[in-house]
Parts: sequence; structure tokens; C-alpha cells
Amino acid sequence: MIIIFLLAQLLVLFIFIKYFLNWISDFKIKKNRLIIFLVIPLIFITGIGLRISNNKNLVDFGYFLTDFSGLIATVLFTICLYPGQIKYWQIK
Repeated sequence: MIIIFLLAQLLVLFIFIKYFLNWISDFKIKKNRLIIFLVIPLIFITGIGLRISNNKNLVDFGYFLTDFSGLIATVLFTICLYPGQIKYWQIK
């Protein structure tokens, strides 16, 4: 049951990656700069998969990974927001 759930999660992740790369190709951004955006869902999906296991240590690590992926996304958004505002308002 867990293996089927993990395979379904990987399928959803690959579909997300395919559509994300197709969408981002319109913006002329190098693909190697986008790896962090693809790592966050991978960490989250891995955490969810570990959380449904019966092993207590793996469940705890799964909670850590899901919380960590949210933290990465928040920090990444904050880091990108600050230079974007400086560039928008042309403050030096």
C-alpha cells in the first residue's frame, strides 16, 4: 500500500516538473537556476511518504522533511522579495 502511494506521489511530481519546465521556458530562464524550485516538492513528497510508514523514526524524519520544505519555500521567497523590491524602487 505504501509503495503504491509513493509511486503515485512520484508520478504527480514528474507531471509537476514537466508542466513547470514548460511554463518556465517562456521566461527564458536557465534551467540550472530552477533546481531549487524542483527540490522543494521532492523533499515534501518524500516527507509525506515517510510520514505514512509505521516506523516511528521514519515518521519523525518525515515530519522534519515536510516542515523543512515549507521553511525553504518561505526563506526562498523572502530572499527573492528583498532584491526584487530594491530593483523595483531603484534604491542603492
